[in-house]
Amino acid sequence: MRKELGIGLIGTGFMGKAHAFAYRAAHAAFPDIPALRLEMIADVDGWLAANASHQCGFARSTGDWRALVSDPTIDVVSITTPN
Repeated sequence: MRKELGIGLIGTGFMGKAHAFAYRAAHAAFPDIPALRLEMIADVDGWLAANASHQCGFARSTGDWRALVSDPTIDVVSITTPN
């Protein structure tokens, strides 16, 4: 089993925040999972992404989702944009 997974999240609205908080709490509910590292968050508005990064505890942010999905440090991507 991997020791750590890098998390990428696309979308900084309500569902993005819900997913970020769930990732932060996941280990308490599921102690056998790998450690989750909040690596990068993306939004079409770079300022919103930077603000959400600070609020939700992500290491980095971007205004370009392509940068997130192509980043080799990211193992899991949550897409939380509106339908």
